Parts: sequence; structure tokens; C-alpha cells
Amino acid sequence: MRRIDLQVYQKVIIVFAALVIPITAINIVINLNAVSYLRTKLFESTQDKVYYFRNQLNNQIAFIRNQHLNLLTDNNLVELHFRAGALSKYEELLLTTHLQSNMLSIRNSNELVEDVAVHIEVLNRMVSLSKGKREYDTGSKWEELRQLHIKNKQPYYVVGDQIYFIESTSNGTVTTYVQIPLHSLLQQIDNIIPEESDNGYFIADHTLKDSVNFAGERPIQAEIMSQMKMPDEKREPQGRFDIHVGDRDYLVIYSKINALGGTLFTYMDEKAITGVISKYNGLVAALGFAALVIIVVFSLSVNQMIHKPLNHLIRAFRKIELDPEQIATRSSIPNNEFNYLNESFEQMKQELNASIKQNYEHKLALQQSELKQLQSQINPHFLYNGFYNLYRMCRAEDVEGAAELSMKLANYYEFITRSGSDEVPLQLEYQHAVDYCDIQQIRFSRYIQIHIEPIPEELAQIPVPRLIIQPIIENAFKHAFERGKSMETCIIRHHQEGDKLLIIVEDSGRTLTDETIVRLNKKLEHPAAIKEKTGLINVCNRLKLAFGEKSGITVSRSSLGGLCVTMCMTIFNTGGKQHVSNLNRG
Repeated sequence: MRRIDLQVYQKVIIVFAALVIPITAINIVINLNAVSYLRTKLFESTQDKVYYFRNQLNNQIAFIRNQHLNLLTDNNLVELHFRAGALSKYEELLLTTHLQSNMLSIRNSNELVEDVAVHIEVLNRMVSLSKGKREYDTGSKWEELRQLHIKNKQPYYVVGDQIYFIESTSNGTVTTYVQIPLHSLLQQIDNIIPEESDNGYFIADHTLKDSVNFAGERPIQAEIMSQMKMPDEKREPQGRFDIHVGDRDYLVIYSKINALGGTLFTYMDEKAITGVISKYNGLVAALGFAALVIIVVFSLSVNQMIHKPLNHLIRAFRKIELDPEQIATRSSIPNNEFNYLNESFEQMKQELNASIKQNYEHKLALQQSELKQLQSQINPHFLYNGFYNLYRMCRAEDVEGAAELSMKLANYYEFITRSGSDEVPLQLEYQHAVDYCDIQQIRFSRYIQIHIEPIPEELAQIPVPRLIIQPIIENAFKHAFERGKSMETCIIRHHQEGDKLLIIVEDSGRTLTDETIVRLNKKLEHPAAIKEKTGLINVCNRLKLAFGEKSGITVSRSSLGGLCVTMCMTIFNTGGKQHVSNLNRG
């Protein structure tokens, strides 16, 4: 899995968000739970209120119904019914008066009752509180109600703006009526629900086949009836449920009114009930939005106060990394800790430039010193042997050989003793190594064979430090070859790998051990720490000074059996174009 590297200000913002978001989330959850709890309690309170007024209404109607039933068995009514043909006018009037008195007591016992009436079929009389005693009119409303009751046997009927309770004897010869104005009943039910246009109530019989709509919308009533008709084994005689009609949600509370022989349904817009707590939902949303705004404002503040000044300093450091001599332009930074850092950075930059200049001069002096040391390490025996070989050629009258050896010796000593630039084109450095090999081959032609790969033209003018190849070849002649025993071989070649130029010197020496190779490589890893500057160590240190730490010398076992010395110089850019060394840039 790839690791994502975040900047400091991003980490600060993430930590801040990690602190704010959980706290905000906990507050939101607490508020939502509180809102849900309040909503449930409000619904329960509304339901209890409905049940309370339902009970009040049921008790009143039950009381009226009980008195109504008692009227049907009133002694005066029974005597009028059974002795209809044997009563005198006076007795009939007396019994009727007593009956009206009892009927009046029913009306006076409850404010809902407006009229009480009795129909006695055998007398063909109608007795009521409003009309008194009169002959029965077959076209009156009382007859219509009686016929409707005989047909449907309902406990009550709604006709116009009146509600009628009807009871009759088993043979239908005596029928009693109790009339209640619809508005009186509605005044009782209106106390149950808030006065809102969409709120309403109705009463349905226990079979849910018929209903009386008192207030509200018919589509809502139809939806409630369809919900109630769905089979539900867990449905209680009273309870509540939710419905959705149009774009609104309604709370439906239902409860049986046994006195009416039906079920009272009330429905209310939930917003009318939960309007008090709807404000809390807005507060919860505002809390979440406020947390988001706080995180954004904090992020912008951190970006302005910390990230931008840090970026300024980072860009300045990167310019110094790319080019130590780069002087970054100063930008306006607020007068705070970052201003102090910026001032300190400017001071450090000046000191760094001075230190770089001093270090560069020191390295240059060190390289010149090591070059002079390398020049001073020239083996005097090589000079003596060279002149001795020249003397022998002269005595042998080998004029051409003596002339060639004289020229090689002259070129060799001219190159190592000149005090010019510390860097030369690779072609001259390579030619100096060839001159050295030619001199040695003239001296030891019977024992040594040398193979030198020529330098191509595109590499000829690459600047390199002086005396980096010849000391490596000289090392093979001094330590690897056992002259006089067998023919020895030395190979000099070059190779390019990416941005590196490799010059490789191999010999066929037989005395080299693996432990020596390991020991040499350890020394060559940190040549500057080695006090004794031998040829290999000296050249390796100069290569690192000139071309960087990735350059230097490594040793390994040669395919010829002896030592393989690889000189590595980073002198190409990614496009393959050569560049000059660090010292030459100075």
C-alpha cells in the first residue's frame, strides 16, 4: 500500500477535524435523540388527550343511552301501551303527563339532549317534548327514522344537523327517540384535536363498512379506512399509526366508543404536533454547518499563517539546494515567528555562501596538494631505468628505438611536471597513459603485452583531473606483474553507463587475494579518511572531489585473474551531453 505523505498544515487540519467532527457528531446524535424522544412524548401526550376526551364523550353518550333504555321500560309508557283501549281520557292524559315528565328529566340530565320522543303504535300517538302529544303522522321524520331503524338496526342515525338514538320494543309497537344536535356533539369532539384545516375526525362502525364524517378531508378518511381494513393480527382496539397523503404526514389515533357502537378516528398533521421541536432540527443542521464553517475557517487561517510562510522558506531552501550561489528574493512575511525564521535564514544563507566559498577553496588547495604529492611519488627507479634503457640502445646503435624512447620519456615527464591547469581533456590524460605503457613495453617487450582501447572523438575533450589513469596502470606494474616468469597482460578500456563514464584497467597478476580486494574496497569507500595516500586512494579521493560522491574507484577480480580497477566519473546529464566537473565550474 502506497504511503501518502502529507504536509504539516494538512496534518494539523486533519487533527483539528478529527477533534471537531466527533464532538459535533455526538452533539448532533444527542440532539436527534432528544428530538426523537420529544416527538414520541408529544405523540403519547396527544394520544392520551384523545383518550381522555373519548372517555368523557363515551360516558356522556352511555349515560344518555342508559336513560333512553330506561325510558323504553317506563311504567307510564308500558301502561299506555298495554291499556290503550281501556284507558279513560283522564287516565291517558295523566299517564302521558307523567311520561313527559320523565322525558323532561332525561333532557335536563344532559346538556347534549335537545328532544325526546315516543311513538305508541296502538294509540297512533306521538309524544315529544318539543311538540307535545299529537296524532302520529306517517309522513313525518319520525316515521322515516322508524322505518330506517327497522331496516338497519343501527344505534344512531345522522339526519341533517341532528343525531338520533332510536330504541324500540321487539315487536316494534313502541319506539323511543333521543335527539342530539350535531353541533353539541362536535363541541365535545373539537376539544380533542387542534383547530387546523387538515385535521379531522370521523366515526365508523365496528365493521368499517360505514362511517360518519364530522370534519376533515375525505381522501384522508379513505386512506385511514384502507389501512384499517388491512389484516393485522397485532392491531389493538385502540392505538395510533402514521399515514402519508399528498405531501404531508398524519398521525392517526383510533379508539372504540362502545356507547356509539363504533370507532372514533382522529387524524392530525404531524407538523401541528411537532411544530415545537421542529426548531431543534434547524438548530441541529445549524450545528453541523457551523462545524463545517469552523473547519474551513481554521484551514484557511492555518494556510495563511503557517503554510504560506513555511512554503516561502521551503522554496528558498530548495533554491539553495539546486544552486548554493542562488540568492532567493525576500518576500513580505508578517512580523511574527516566521519573520524571525526568515531573518535567520537570510543570515544563514550569507554564512553558507561564505562557507561554500571557503570549502571550495580548501578542496581546490587539497586537490592541488594531492596532485603535487602524486607527482612527488614518481618512482626514481623508473627515471633511472628509462635512461639506462636509452643508454643500452645507444650502445647497440638502435637509433630509431633510442629516438622513440627519448620522445616518450620527454612527453611523459613534460606531462607530470607541468604546473598548468589541474584538469586536462580526457584525450591528453589517456595519451599520457599510452606513453607510459609504450615506455614499459619497450623495456619489457618479452614479458608484457598491453591492449589499449582508443578514445572516440565524442569523449576526447571531456575535462578530467590530471594523472588519474597512469597511476592505476603503474600500480599493476609495481604489484601485479612477476617479470621473467611468464607473459603478463594489461587491458585498458572504457565504457559508458547512463550519465557515468567508466575507465577500466585489468591485469593478469597472480598474487592478488580476495581479502586484499575486500580491504581495498573498504578503503576506497571513504578515501578522505585514509591518512596514507597511495596511488589508488589518491586518485579515488580526487575523483570524488571533482565529480561528487557517486564517482570514485572500485576494485574487483579481473577476468584475466588479477586486479580489475574501475574508475567511475559522473560527467553526463540525462540527455547524454557531457558537462564539466565541479572544480572546473569554479
